[in-house]
Formats: sequence, structure tokens, C-alpha cells
Amino acid sequence: MEPELAKAQEILDHINSSPEEIELYEMRELTRMDIQNARERNIQEGMEIGDEKGIKKGINEEKIEVALISIKEKIPIKTISKITGLPVKKIENLKKEQEKN
Repeated sequence: MEPELAKAQEILDHINSSPEEIELYEMRELTRMDIQNARERNIQEGMEIGDEKGIKKGINEEKIEVALISIKEKIPIKTISKITGLPVKKIENLKKEQEKN
């Protein structure tokens, strides 16, 4: 049966139902709508969390790139740390990695 006809049949059945059946039908419909709304909220929240994580990751990658360039320019590690906000230990590790390559 086509969706439109199925929905029409469901409404017709609803009209011919007893008060108890109508109440159950309405409760099912409310539950269905609540579930749909919850799904939509969860999807939206997930997207927002993903966006936040992506932005944080991009900022961190940018800081590392600035640190690597600064290391090449022989800027002191403490200065690089102040500029980028990266811990001194992280910059020292980046410097060691860069020296290996």
C-alpha cells in the first residue's frame, strides 16, 4: 500500500476506534514524535561537538606549524612557547623530530 493510502487508512481506523484505542494511538504518536525530536537534537549536538573538535584540532595544528617554522628560524624555545601557548616539552620534542629529518 502506498504511504499516503496507509496514512489515510490509519486515520480512518483512528476515527472508528474506541476512546481507549484513540488514547493509545495518540500516546504512540506522541512517543514517535518525541523519539524523532530526540534524534534530531542528538544529531545537532553531535555536529556541534564535531565542529568544536575540528576547530580545536585545526588551532593545535596551526600552533605546531608556527612552532616548526620558529624552530627553523632558531627562535628560543621559551619564546615559541609564549607565542604558541604550546608546552616547552612539546616544542623540544618537535625540535628533536625536526633534527632527525
